[in-house]
Amino acid sequence: MRKATIPEGTEPHQVVGYLKERVYVAFTGLAIVLAMSFGESDHRSSQYAFTALLLGVVGVTSAASASDVIAHLAVHKEFPDRHELFVITKTTLGALSSAVVPAALIGLSWLGVFSIDTALLLAGLTFVVALGVVVWLAVRNADITGEQQLAALAIILGIGLLVLAAQVLAKAG
Repeated sequence: MRKATIPEGTEPHQVVGYLKERVYVAFTGLAIVLAMSFGESDHRSSQYAFTALLLGVVGVTSAASASDVIAHLAVHKEFPDRHELFVITKTTLGALSSAVVPAALIGLSWLGVFSIDTALLLAGLTFVVALGVVVWLAVRNADITGEQQLAALAIILGIGLLVLAAQVLAKAG
């Protein structure tokens, strides 16, 4: 299994984008699977959930990429050069990859491997784990105490687990 790391030689502003976009995708995906859990049964089909997840993740990553270009224009007074556009594109595509496993889980429910409810719960759990990995990548070399690192991890995972609890309660109610 490949160790989750930030590529060697990555500049600090690129690390910010790398982590930021994955947080956006994880929280967007988590919100989408939660909304699907609360939705009417006709809106909880695997096809609908798959499409909603795909559109939501593409939408949030497109918005983040556009905001990077706009911010570059505002700060540097010029359009990003080829290298910067490559970094923005690479960051966006990397963030999109964060939704592959959740989309595949929903796809498996589409194929009848398990129910949409199970797929949504597993997809939500996958996004919570992704958030944990991002927080770990962010804090592991930070100049903060071990207790502060654990607190940051606990806060983000706690938020994610609360969302999952709401998802489970939605199904029970």
